[in-house]
Amino acid sequence: LPFKTWWRGGATAQTLRPALVGVLGFIDAHGPYDGLYGFSAGAQLVAALSAPGMAAALGSRRSWRFVVCACGVSVANGAADELLRSARPDEEDLPEKAMDDIDLPSLHIIGRKDVCRPMSVELAKTFREPTVVYHDGGHELPLTLRKNAAFKAEVHGFLERQKR
Repeated sequence: LPFKTWWRGGATAQTLRPALVGVLGFIDAHGPYDGLYGFSAGAQLVAALSAPGMAAALGSRRSWRFVVCACGVSVANGAADELLRSARPDEEDLPEKAMDDIDLPSLHIIGRKDVCRPMSVELAKTFREPTVVYHDGGHELPLTLRKNAAFKAEVHGFLERQKR
């Protein structure tokens, strides 16, 4: 099978933009959605989309109320900051780092044995009030989580708090 990725090469504003625009186009056509879910680089993508002003800078609006980031990576934080600044160069009230103060509720599912765990923790810190749940696996969501009562209670509690 061919390898799938959200962007080719290093994460830059130019490589990140088409992925963000594509997902926003899907959301605009098929949404709205209560929340966005992303795994690995997809978690980075939903975090970048959720940065204050990002959706508007890309010609859309942030219509979701929360995000779930599973085994997220923080490889494109700088690219997201650069993209937002370049898309809105005349705005003086933009934060210096858009990825430092995401104001949506977020759930971060992180594997204790994940080689990407430091990046998952870094991504969680970009949100104002992240909820972080660990599991004993790696860069995966193991099937054993279906039977893990404590894990299920944490996830269920987060989702219950997001209801209107």
